[in-house]
Amino acid sequence: MQAGVVLLILPVLVHFPATAGVAESLAACKTIPGDAERLKCFDGIGTVAKPAAADAAIADPAPRPAAVTSQASPPVVPDENFGATALPKEPIEQPRVITASVVGTVDGISQGKVFVLDNGQRWKVTDDRSYDYVGTNPPVKLDRNLIGSFWMRFTDGGPRFKVRRIQ
Repeated sequence: MQAGVVLLILPVLVHFPATAGVAESLAACKTIPGDAERLKCFDGIGTVAKPAAADAAIADPAPRPAAVTSQASPPVVPDENFGATALPKEPIEQPRVITASVVGTVDGISQGKVFVLDNGQRWKVTDDRSYDYVGTNPPVKLDRNLIGSFWMRFTDGGPRFKVRRIQ
């Protein structure tokens, strides 16, 4: 039990002497007038002392030229657009019902089946039920319910099923 407590306290005891004089070191660094010397003082706080020969070997490095990149930096977005992606968009005026015809032959309706309409739209069946229906270029009616889901119905008396536009 005591060995466990010693292992927990040991890092604190080892670290404490290194941090005891940090406030004094910061105060001393603040009084140095030269920028390079003051920066060197701040950089040295909390580090292990180096031999004097290592300090002599390090001269003030010459400023390096900025890296040249071939890519243009991204455009700056004005502050008024910050977070605008979360704002509600202007409602797009859409009809509540459209009519069209399915291109080709329909042989059954099941989840995942895609219908191509004569207006170029593609609709995928999302309804989890399957229906028996056969027809060639059958006319359909698509309507939207109050919560935004879409329903397709064959106008010649076929079933009504849930769909989602994919193109």
